[in-house]
Amino acid sequence: MGHADAEAVHDKFESVCGDLVYEKLAQLSMDGPNVNWKVFRLMQEDVEKQTGKKLLNVGSCGLHVIHNSFRDGCSAAEWDVETFLTSVRWLFKDSPAHREDYTSVTGCNSFPLDFCRHRWLENVPVVERALEIIPFVV
Repeated sequence: MGHADAEAVHDKFESVCGDLVYEKLAQLSMDGPNVNWKVFRLMQEDVEKQTGKKLLNVGSCGLHVIHNSFRDGCSAAEWDVETFLTSVRWLFKDSPAHREDYTSVTGCNSFPLDFCRHRWLENVPVVERALEIIPFVV
């Protein structure tokens, strides 16, 4: 859309997502420029008119807020997820002998994936893989 103003972005959003059920809309992500803030305000008005509720405003970069919230929640729960996922990956990283022994003993050809410390919400496949292979690693 190039250098579109907020009204044009809002109209395009409405035309593309016209059948969106606003009652199930929680948050609208953006990258911070003023146009996006105005689009957020316009969407906030639409949602409030249709549902009587408001969108969750997590700031101009919602992903950072959500990532950090999830990370802090895991830390507060003392689950030590980060250490576990990093450690299980290092069992096999740069060690063909470990990988060969693991595969021959367990029959499992799946290995841990890389954990990303600053993108917690993108670690879902990493956690799913870890859950899949834990019985074999044990």
